Amino acid sequence: MTDITHYTFIFLCFAIGCYRRIPSSLIAALGFTLAADYFLIFTDTELPGLLLFTIVHICYLRYLKGELWILAFAWGIGIFLTGSLNWVWVLKLDPSLLPAGGYAACLLCTLGLSLWRREKVLAASIGLLLLCDLHVGIHQLDRSGLLPHVGWLSAWYAAAPNLIWLFYIPAEALLALGTGRRPAWHSLSSRFLQ
Repeated sequence: MTDITHYTFIFLCFAIGCYRRIPSSLIAALGFTLAADYFLIFTDTELPGLLLFTIVHICYLRYLKGELWILAFAWGIGIFLTGSLNWVWVLKLDPSLLPAGGYAACLLCTLGLSLWRREKVLAASIGLLLLCDLHVGIHQLDRSGLLPHVGWLSAWYAAAPNLIWLFYIPAEALLALGTGRRPAWHSLSSRFLQ
């Protein structure tokens, strides 16, 4: 699939979320996702995309009625750990990518909070995003030449760019269709059962 096709899927998820009138904090999350993906797909600047994705997690936090300091603390810990690993193992990562560690910590924080609050659909969506971002990291590290190419790992690294979208598009669709007062499939199934 092309970049424009990927972006169209993300736009459709945003439009569906608006049409279904899901909670405003989740519509905001889909809107900031759309903005973040613009930077990550169509430009060579990753930092604005990473920062916008952090704002997406602030939107999730608002939906989950969580405290902002928790996310800020997680973000700081993530940046600290990423910087420490970079220094200890001399990974030679671009310092502008340190916010990726902060974003990863926010992702884990909102996943934990959504599980704790028993928001199953949001937790499933964030879980898929975690798998997506794992493959983003693998793809970035492979492009940097920091991963060993041995046996089946080479095939996994080669598949990572496609696996990103395999997890990402369903995560966004699940957020747009499965959240809110009545998930979209609830109304569809009740129509077929009548």
